[in-house]
Amino acid sequence: MDNLRIETGEKKVEQIKNTGAEIVVSPCENCRLQLDSLNEKYTLGIKITSMMDLVADAVTS
Repeated sequence: MDNLRIETGEKKVEQIKNTGAEIVVSPCENCRLQLDSLNEKYTLGIKITSMMDLVADAVTS
């Protein structure tokens, strides 16, 4: 499963690098898992968070 996530995510890696983003918000758990794998494989150095975590943090801050 991880190999498929990495192969299909190469375009995402390029897009993330082009933005210079330090934090990427994922809309779903499957996407977050893919981003975790890509972050590790390509050493992107980004923080990955979910949409729900972002909302929860905003509400409790």
